Amino acid sequence: MHTTFTFTEPAIRIDGAIYPGSEAYFQLMKSFGTPSHTQARTEMLAAGVMPEDAFAIGRRHGLRDDWAEARVGVMREAVRAKFTQSASLRALLQATHPHPLLHLKPGDAVWGTGRNGCGENLLGRLLVDLREQMRQGKA
Repeated sequence: MHTTFTFTEPAIRIDGAIYPGSEAYFQLMKSFGTPSHTQARTEMLAAGVMPEDAFAIGRRHGLRDDWAEARVGVMREAVRAKFTQSASLRALLQATHPHPLLHLKPGDAVWGTGRNGCGENLLGRLLVDLREQMRQGKA
């Protein structure tokens, strides 16, 4: 999406805290509970952090022990905040109904479709789930 049209990542609020965007929240939660989390938070919440910066910051800091189990829930929370707190993004997601959503990212077989199109597409699946919740008035 970001490569096909101009897009500014909206700030999101989760548990009373404001994050520069969903990627910043996701990457920051990787270090939650580790000794480097405070430093990661300082870097992540600095003004002007773009999604690619958030990714780099997330990779520089400690990874929490339960990340493999926690990551989908963290991404679900980030996506929910992003698409429910922005009226335009909410409308955009709802406008995709009833089509399946794919995160076409050749280098990512977990969140996207991967190089051969057989990835897990977890991001696409989370978006479809959220879209359905919105249609049912549950989001």
